Amino acid sequence: MNLDQLILEKSITEIQEALMNKLFTCEDLVRYYMSRIEQHSDYHAVICINEKAIAIAKEQDLRIQAGADMGTLFGTVVLLKDNIATMDMPTTVGADALRDMTATRDAFVVEKLKQADAIIIGKANLSEWANFMSEPSSNGFSVVGGPTKNAYGDYDAGGSSSGSAVGVSLNLATVSIGSETCGSLIYPASMNGIVTLKPTVGLLSRDLVMPITEAQDTLGPMGRCVEDVWSVFQVTLAYDQHDPKAQAALEFNQSTFDEPLSEDYFKGKRIGLLKEASKRHEQLTSELMALGATIIELDIDQEKVGIDMMPVLRYGIKEDVKTFLNSSAINCNMTCLEDVVAFNKINPEKSMPYGQKHFEDALGEAITKEAYEKKVESNYKISSDIIDGNMKQFNLDVMVSFVTDLAYIYATAGYPAVIVPGGYTQGEEDNNHADNGSDNQANNLNPSRDGAECHSQYGEPYGVTFVGTYLDDAKLLRYAYAYEKGTKHRKMPSTII
Repeated sequence: MNLDQLILEKSITEIQEALMNKLFTCEDLVRYYMSRIEQHSDYHAVICINEKAIAIAKEQDLRIQAGADMGTLFGTVVLLKDNIATMDMPTTVGADALRDMTATRDAFVVEKLKQADAIIIGKANLSEWANFMSEPSSNGFSVVGGPTKNAYGDYDAGGSSSGSAVGVSLNLATVSIGSETCGSLIYPASMNGIVTLKPTVGLLSRDLVMPITEAQDTLGPMGRCVEDVWSVFQVTLAYDQHDPKAQAALEFNQSTFDEPLSEDYFKGKRIGLLKEASKRHEQLTSELMALGATIIELDIDQEKVGIDMMPVLRYGIKEDVKTFLNSSAINCNMTCLEDVVAFNKINPEKSMPYGQKHFEDALGEAITKEAYEKKVESNYKISSDIIDGNMKQFNLDVMVSFVTDLAYIYATAGYPAVIVPGGYTQGEEDNNHADNGSDNQANNLNPSRDGAECHSQYGEPYGVTFVGTYLDDAKLLRYAYAYEKGTKHRKMPSTII
């Protein structure tokens, strides 16, 4: 068997079994992924390669040969979104002003991955500044990384964790870590046919992650199957005293991981399904019922519920970014958002081709810390009341929607969501549903494809999103696993062979 047969689309467990059976080495694995990154460089999914990755792989090979105890993620090759700080590589956030920004230590989540023997292969491209810089913006585009292309063809790559999603879908790594403030994990995962968990805020530390706002930001694992996301989630979920929302990690019931994932998890469960007049809704209803669920249709219009996110984002991009840039672990000649804005104005065509409207609006908005905190609390109350109220009123076990239909609500509540591939559209009525998953919910411009045609034989991917209440993360992954196994919607992109 060649390496394509042994590695393409394989899960963490399958790769680890192959390593233990000496079908290939960790070095072979890393070199294979590096070769694929080079082969598919025109997708602009990866910003930089970790020059130490091969040496780390060789060291793991020696330990495997010696029969040493290995971490739970040994042989797992990981891409990190380029807003997560590491010692081995710059952290650019895709921005011209931050091309040379470095860190004296790894982010907390990176430390956890390394302790579990994960191999960090590089940094993934992203919508610059996590898609909160300009309006309109371009999903997947950054000045440093260029325009990320969708794994399935000439579709929106999604934002802002575009490179993290495309990299996993194209098999440029085993898994990745992305981030979300509002839709930035869920949307690109949907658009590239993969799985992701947007965790309860605080379960994964935001330490040394370039912020938009501490009130809503979270990291999240991305993979081709639920089982891989489940494995990475267990490793990265940890209490970090430096994260102001880390109490969530202490409150999470770790014993929930003891029960294995089950294909029968829907049986007898009550599912609140968001109403939608479409063929995909009809298909999903049939699928959930076939899996044993009772369906209760929900009518929620998140645009009319009164959530006001923009002042929170503007305050955060000004104050939380300043805190990050002045961290003792960060080496950067920018100290605040004002520095970045001034830098971009020197050569605007190069540094800000789409402008920097959100930056300038943030600097021009005088909002006090007290007003910010009141807005955060107001948004939280509205959104948590919607989720918890519907769960209680209809005695629901979980809520289900397509893509980012509930993003404003779960994001401002800080509640979890999981997305899993739900199918592919071929230009029928479902394509009328314009899912906008960028952090700032701005108008999206597709990055230039240089006239490329859509090569996917399947159509445009879309995902099914499971939403729950505080600390429902593991439960949502169980639903996603049962749905994934019961439907088997993911298809490897035909563009990558």
